[in-house]
Amino acid sequence: MALSAVNVATTVTTIAAANWNRRLLMIQNVSDTDIYLKMDSSATVLTTSNGIKLPAGGTPLVITCNPGEFDNKIEGIHGGAGNKEVRVTEEN
Repeated sequence: MALSAVNVATTVTTIAAANWNRRLLMIQNVSDTDIYLKMDSSATVLTTSNGIKLPAGGTPLVITCNPGEFDNKIEGIHGGAGNKEVRVTEEN
């Protein structure tokens, strides 16, 4: 299981790379600002208006799946200032 801290910017930031072998993904927003996520492979550009809200200091988002079921890249963005941190755990 890999644990990492990722700084999310006010521009689109990759939080987790695409991973065909993913079985578990947990993302927790430990910052003071809401972060918005894109979890699909569409061509739509992520913004704070169309992303899935991950509240500041909130409960982790947990995704469990079989390999190949959820292999998309995860992107994030926020509307505050500076970088904001999320913690990411992924298991293959």
